[in-house]
Amino acid sequence: MSNDNSNAERGAEKPTHPNEIARLAPNLLRLARVLAHRQNALEAEDMTQEALALVLARIRHGEKIENPGAYLRTVLRNQRQHAPEPFNELTQGNTPSITPAAPARMAMADVRCAISRLPPRQRELMQALLADEPSYKELARRFHLPVGTVMSRIARARQRLRKDLGLPRGSAVPALMAP
Repeated sequence: MSNDNSNAERGAEKPTHPNEIARLAPNLLRLARVLAHRQNALEAEDMTQEALALVLARIRHGEKIENPGAYLRTVLRNQRQHAPEPFNELTQGNTPSITPAAPARMAMADVRCAISRLPPRQRELMQALLADEPSYKELARRFHLPVGTVMSRIARARQRLRKDLGLPRGSAVPALMAP
């Protein structure tokens, strides 16, 4: 009868005990240091802690792990393979040099608002100039005006825009209107 009882005990898988897992931590940490290329001791410790926590959680949920050492090493290697790229602090040297569009858009919004405050005849010409950048000759033909009238209205409109936008005399208002 005791023989049957011992067979039943042998056939039943004993669950892995958390203390057994904890004893594997030093070996796991050594492997983590190798996987982290000995560059970052904190990273190796984090990797070890994450692997231990994952395995202990699986044990608590009833998963049976026959060889905890091998299982932990596999978990650790998989973590390293799927680890995110290391965070690099942004500096002048590694920051992208693309100019942000927001300041240009805000300046353009200011220009459009200032144009909306122009007298109607100046506003029409400036809006046409802003829309498709035609020549003075083309604007004169489109609005049935002499070229000189178009030029003087645009000059007065630009002068007023400089004043409204607080730009120094002679500054390039057309540069603000580039799309």
